[in-house]
This record gives sequence, C-alpha cells and structure tokens, in this order.
Amino acid sequence: MCYLGEPGDQSLGSTSRPVRFSTARFMNSQSTEPPELEAWQQQKARLHQTITARQARLEELKAERKKTPRHLTLKELPPAEQFPRLRAGRKHFVDTIKLIAYRAETALVGTVREALARSDDGRALVRELMRTTADLHPNLDQKTLTVCLHPLPSRLQDEAVRHLAAELTATETVFPGTDLRLVFQTKRPILIPRLRRCEPTKAMHPPLHCHMGGKNLCRPARPVWRAPGA
Repeated sequence: MCYLGEPGDQSLGSTSRPVRFSTARFMNSQSTEPPELEAWQQQKARLHQTITARQARLEELKAERKKTPRHLTLKELPPAEQFPRLRAGRKHFVDTIKLIAYRAETALVGTVREALARSDDGRALVRELMRTTADLHPNLDQKTLTVCLHPLPSRLQDEAVRHLAAELTATETVFPGTDLRLVFQTKRPILIPRLRRCEPTKAMHPPLHCHMGGKNLCRPARPVWRAPGA
C-alpha cells in the first residue's frame, strides 16, 4: 500500500493563488473621478470575469481531488514504478538468516557484558568488533585455525574482547567444511616507553643529558599503552 499524499495539491495551489490575487485587486480598485469611471468599470468587469473563471477551475480541481484515491496497491502502480517482490520462500530464507545473525550478535553481547562496567556498551562494542580486521593463521599439524583480532583503541574494550575470545575458544568450534578448530586471540598492544626531561641536580656535574628528537630527555618512565598505528 502506497500513500500518495493529497492528490492535486500542486494544481490547486497554482490556481488558488491567482484567485486570491485577482480578488484583492478587485476589492482594492477605486475611482472617484468621473473621467476614469468608465475605465474603472471596465477593469472591474475584467477582474470579475477572471475571478469567476478561476473559481470555476478551482472547484473542478477540488472535485477531481476528492475522486482520486489516496492509497494504491502495488499492482495498481504503473509498470515503470513497480518494484520486484521476493517470493515467499526467498523472503522466509532471508528472514531466517537475519534472525540467526541477530541471535548470534545477542549471544556475543551477553558474553562481552560480563567484562564491561557499563552493560549498555556491549552491543556497540560487538558491532565495532565486526568491522575490525583480523589475521587468520591455519595450522594443519595441530588442526587449528587461529583468528588473531587487532586491538581496539580503548584498553577496557580490548580487555572485554580478550574475554570474549577466551570464551569462544573454549567452545572448541570447528570451522565449517574443515577439521580445524577455531582459536581466538587478540594482538598485544605495543608498549611505548615515555621519556622524561632530564633535570640536572647538584650531584650531576656536568649535567647528564639524553638527546632524542632535539629535546633533552632522561630515563624511561612508566610504559604507556598504545595501539599499533596510534
């Protein structure tokens, strides 16, 4: 069923506006001088004739709009505007795939929420994980297929994904069509040491400086967690 809105609105608008304009001119036209009386009367007559014709056209369009249906079925559409419909069997098959995918996503969300402080972030995290790249490492000797997930920007998210990977590995699922057992892992983030500026003291004579990038730096401090490429 297709909703068509108000049929004939464009035609009614283009007709009703000139009617209002002509009526305003007809009501506002005045003449008090006798020499201009005849011209004034002729102008009023022409305006009255124009208003009458346009009002008749407006009534015809209103009557035509009332006869036009507001809804159409699919088969009543023109052939050029019709769109193909899936057969019942195909539609049921597609709906089944969507239902299975949604249930699988919901199961993953339930597992991820166990490692999250806010349970509302579970579905968003799973959807982001589905868009994240991964590396596949098959091992025919051990009959395993390792799925190595790339780390996420947030440390908390990465810990939740690591928990999910451990739970999925514990299921010992076999990849369809093979005898390879799925093993899920996450790449460890690269730890980049943070360097501090060297502040000379009295005991340091002469002061000891470490030069890196044009800055005076000293001993490495606490490592900072950073994802690759950050």
